[in-house]
Amino acid sequence: MQVPLLNIIRCPETKQPLHPAEKEFLAKLNQGISSGLVKNKKGETVSRKIDGGFIRKDAKSCFPVRNGIVTLLSKEAILLSAV
Repeated sequence: MQVPLLNIIRCPETKQPLHPAEKEFLAKLNQGISSGLVKNKKGETVSRKIDGGFIRKDAKSCFPVRNGIVTLLSKEAILLSAV
């Protein structure tokens, strides 16, 4: 029996469920990235736009998807407080 990825994908730090970001949200987030306003958990400015993302249940961070690959590293999570 196969379990859908969305039923098992979790934040590596808090273990909260993640859900896919909607297109409108991604457009807003990428606009912030282009403006240099978005930072990751390490405090670095995010410079590369994302193709998709998985948002933590508490909506505090987003794990980026680029070229079809999700980055599930806590330090690479995009902080959503500025968005």
